[in-house]
Amino acid sequence: MWDTLNDAFDNLYGYTRLTKKQTDLYTKQYFPFINPDYVSMVVDEADDIVGFGICMPSLTKAMQKCNGRLFPFGWYYMLRALKSNEVIDMYLNGVKPQYLHKGVVSVYHNQIHKGFLKNNVKIVVTNPSWKIINQLLSCGRVLSRVSISQDVAG
Repeated sequence: MWDTLNDAFDNLYGYTRLTKKQTDLYTKQYFPFINPDYVSMVVDEADDIVGFGICMPSLTKAMQKCNGRLFPFGWYYMLRALKSNEVIDMYLNGVKPQYLHKGVVSVYHNQIHKGFLKNNVKIVVTNPSWKIINQLLSCGRVLSRVSISQDVAG
């Protein structure tokens, strides 16, 4: 998956490829908390990952309740948010460049959407696409505000 991420993000301004040490650390730190219902990977005939999407329950309200502190009781709010949450944050997704515009994104989003329905997710929070922002800026428009879009699932 990390190779696909590196390939997908390689042409983005300011992106530096992740090293093996970094990917091992991220895998160890984050993957134990990820619900498999919110992960989808698309593979080709050779079982190589060509696209993926990873989402997680939003921790925003939990962090607000515990004022950003994990102790003494903040961990409780965090675990509760990870177990059941109606709001999901889309974290990582990427497609290898040679598979762009071939429906790979639709395939993994469809699979993740099934997980949203299964877990009663109501709101999915995404971030603005760098490609879209870059296109707007290249048109000569100056953006005074970029809002986060929210898609309702289900």
